[in-house]
Amino acid sequence: MESQVEWDQGVNTISSESSKHPYQEHLETMENGASDSNDAASELDKTVTTWSDFNRVYHHPRAMNTITTHQVDDPLSPFDTYTTGRQAYADNEKESEIFEDAFRNMVEECDQLQGFQLFTGVDDSFGGFAEELLNNIRDEFSKATILTFGMMTNTTDGNERWRQKKSLNHVLSTTRLSNLSSIYVPLYSPTADRIRSSGLASYIHPNCQSLYHTSALLSASIETATAVCRLKKNNMKLGDLDGLLNWRRDTKIASLCASLPLPISDQGYEASLSSFDPLPPLLDLCSPDNRKPQEIYGESIVARGCPFIESSPNYINQVFKSFKEENHPLQLRTFVNTAYLLPDSYPRFFSHSLKSNGFISTTTHSEQPTSIPMLTHFSTNSNMSHVLQCQLNKTKAVSLKEYFEYAEGDYGISREEYLETREEMMNLVDVYSVDD
Repeated sequence: MESQVEWDQGVNTISSESSKHPYQEHLETMENGASDSNDAASELDKTVTTWSDFNRVYHHPRAMNTITTHQVDDPLSPFDTYTTGRQAYADNEKESEIFEDAFRNMVEECDQLQGFQLFTGVDDSFGGFAEELLNNIRDEFSKATILTFGMMTNTTDGNERWRQKKSLNHVLSTTRLSNLSSIYVPLYSPTADRIRSSGLASYIHPNCQSLYHTSALLSASIETATAVCRLKKNNMKLGDLDGLLNWRRDTKIASLCASLPLPISDQGYEASLSSFDPLPPLLDLCSPDNRKPQEIYGESIVARGCPFIESSPNYINQVFKSFKEENHPLQLRTFVNTAYLLPDSYPRFFSHSLKSNGFISTTTHSEQPTSIPMLTHFSTNSNMSHVLQCQLNKTKAVSLKEYFEYAEGDYGISREEYLETREEMMNLVDVYSVDD
């Protein structure tokens, strides 16, 4: 019998726990009836390191689920390839059955289910993770409307190998997630150059290297564009929006542009017409550059925070001048009286020319706005051929042999599958191309 070996050096347990962010402590004191002091909120630009630092949403206990197979920034098991995400979903589902328990139970509690909205990063493995989740959703809800947003950082950080991986992940996500979704929206984080070329730099000056800032722009745009499906006095459903944008049934990939804020002078609408040109300035969130599409297939426009008064029709007509005619069957115009409300956790990147209601003034104001008027343009258009071609071009120099990680595991892709993906991307480019 082998003798038992005992360790006599003792065991040291090392653990760490993140301290609660001051803003979260501020929210807790507010719940307990303390005075409304926003000192913690004013420091968010300097102190935010993760989304939970400024989170104000109360999550259901079943809503938060952890990927147990990987850890953040683990060099031994990086979460950076599309195929790794697919494998991680399968491994996690075996252990915790997130879909079978948490997801299915929450869906069963819905009384009038319109469909699903999915938000996922596609720079790394989360694109593959989202694909497997969508596969499960499609198995259970084959006819459900699914609106998927794929988030991409528009930066050149990292070495060449990481940038090539991002390009591969983008192409795989675009083809596969769009195939499983009713509408797929590729979203790039805004850059300073694109904000300047859009005409919005006079009103906003975000730090485009900060996810805290860029995610705020994206979230405001998405919330406004999809508000049309949440209005009590509107019969538009998520499926109707899908029918408007994808009436051809081959234009699943849509584009989102936003004017944040929509420029309205505090002197009135007539003053706005003479002061601001162009009207409105639009920031394209889906293209690597700002270019005007040659053809619009279907579009939904939401304008909010523009109270209807006697002088407003001329302004509104000018705002909608560059879009389809009002009675066009493939256009939807929605007006929301309430402006986009800004919580105290929202980044403070607005110009001092904005008043508290988001209107533009000729004088400076020290206080940041608490709400802003906005306009979003949600459409399927010919410019998507350029967006898809840019994604495809970035993978031209990529040899799959050099990226062995993508071939590993049960969900690895072969060279033939990769070539099929590129062929599918080229077909999508053709779909959105305008004939000469």
